[in-house]
Amino acid sequence: MLTLAEKHNKTPEQIALRWSIQRDVIPIPKSSHKDRIAENADVFDFFLADDDMNLLNNLDANPKNKNRLRDNMPGTVERKNKGHRR
Repeated sequence: MLTLAEKHNKTPEQIALRWSIQRDVIPIPKSSHKDRIAENADVFDFFLADDDMNLLNNLDANPKNKNRLRDNMPGTVERKNKGHRR
């Protein structure tokens, strides 16, 4: 994720938003900070190549990569299911 962010001169969050858009999934980012709102909207001036998309699509395919997407996203928190019933 960080490699793609550096390659496109974008943040990991912008890469994730662009990836969603290119998969025809409409992301709904939430922020009350003006700079983050502007950053979230700045995802239409670049395109992820097929190789980039495949890399992101396969992050969960390799157990070693299980948390790589989440770990590279600032502000994300791992949730534990302690004491919760399903």
